[in-house]
Order: sequence, then structure tokens, then C-alpha cells
Amino acid sequence: MGGIQKPETLHMVNYEYRVGSSDDALLAEKFFTKVNGETEYLLFSPDEVMPAKAWASSLEYALQHKTGVTYFCLQGEDIVGAGIAFRGFPRRQHHVMGIALMVAKDHHRQGIGLGLLRKLEDWAASHSIVRIELTVHAENLRAIQIYKRFGFTKEGVKRNSLRIDNRLIDEVYMAKCIDTVTH
Repeated sequence: MGGIQKPETLHMVNYEYRVGSSDDALLAEKFFTKVNGETEYLLFSPDEVMPAKAWASSLEYALQHKTGVTYFCLQGEDIVGAGIAFRGFPRRQHHVMGIALMVAKDHHRQGIGLGLLRKLEDWAASHSIVRIELTVHAENLRAIQIYKRFGFTKEGVKRNSLRIDNRLIDEVYMAKCIDTVTH
């Protein structure tokens, strides 16, 4: 057939980032089940993923009460990455936000993690959050490097905090303080 063909080695992928809502509950359950089965670096096993109904409630509650946000990265109709943020519940910690980040294995090294971190930080700044914190599996060196590149610093180690396949694993505790005036 006629026409110009793109080289097979060129992978231009368009990703869309958006705030998750209850409409995303079934896609979220599917994504989290998949991604939790791809690696041992995440907290939950595939059989511990919240069902769609629980995701719908959780996403709506967070949006309605401004207790957090979930950003999804989509390729077409599929979720390929997620960034979850939850702010401190007691008033004395309302300026602190915990985050969790995950990207489907077949979409690693595409900048999705950094894109999600930018979205979460922008949300944090617009909601008077001054500290973002997370824990990361101590052997997940790629994730630790991404967080460092984004300005997170190591604050400590949670010794033996995970048990995976009867093996005790440390988690690295990392945080970043942000200046809400410049955002």
C-alpha cells in the first residue's frame, strides 16, 4: 500500500494523565491486580487488591473531602500508571501527604513515574501540603533513583517491615518538602 510508514523502532506513545473518579473503578481494579502481580516491590499481592466497588467509594470520598487524590496515566482506555496521595488525617498532620506510585512493567522507562510525581506535587501545593513522604522497597533501586531525581531524600530505613516469600525486607523512608509559594 502507498503512504509513508513510520520506522518500527520509533515508539511515540501518547499518555493522558487525569484525576481518577468512581467511573474508573473497574479499570483501577484490573490495573492494580495486574501491576501487583508483576513485581514484589509493591505492598499488596494481587489477591489483596480492593474490588471495584471499594475503589469507587475510595476515589469519590477522597475527591469530595479533599483527603487525597489518585492520578491515572492512560494509554488509550487502559490505565498504565497510578499515583495515589493521601493527606494526614489529624489536623497536626494535615500539611503532610503520603504517596504510592506504580507503573505497569511494560510501560517502565517512559517517564510515567515522573509525570505522576509532577501531578501529585502540583496537587499537594494547591492544597497547602508542604511535605510529601513515601516508603519504597529497599531493593527497588530504580524507584529510589527516580525519587531522588525528583528531590526526595532518604530519611531512614524501616527494618524488616515487609515479609515477602518468608523473607524479611527493609523499606526506605523518603520525603520531600515543597515550597507552596512557588507552585
